[in-house]
Amino acid sequence: MSQHNKAPKAHLTTVAEFPKNYFLENLAVRSDNSILVTAMNHGELWYVSAADGDEQVAPMLLHKFDMLTMGIAEAEPDVFLMLACNFYTTHESVLYLLHVSGRGSRAEWVLPAGARRSARGRLLRKPHLARRLQSGRR
Repeated sequence: MSQHNKAPKAHLTTVAEFPKNYFLENLAVRSDNSILVTAMNHGELWYVSAADGDEQVAPMLLHKFDMLTMGIAEAEPDVFLMLACNFYTTHESVLYLLHVSGRGSRAEWVLPAGARRSARGRLLRKPHLARRLQSGRR
């Protein structure tokens, strides 16, 4: 082994397994080490509780959307922004503001599906907009 290749070897562990034919598009790791996962091709948001060591956990479906689920980002503690899109027909996008609290709790959908956005990540980089959206200001 050369002296330039002294990086420690990674220990890989399967945390959770999803059904076959699922495209896991994006994830957000929460402060308690649980994970929110978007399954794009099924339009779903999943919750994976924090694993204990090498233990596998069962993912829990939080919500099924009418569109493809895309990016998810934590705007502030336990508040997430998630983008859902319809690439194939209408090409519209929806930005959801999700409140997630407690282990395995359900998300509260604050931004109505009727409030359409074509943000494609623009708002995900600006957490202060999450507070404005939640309060109803534009």
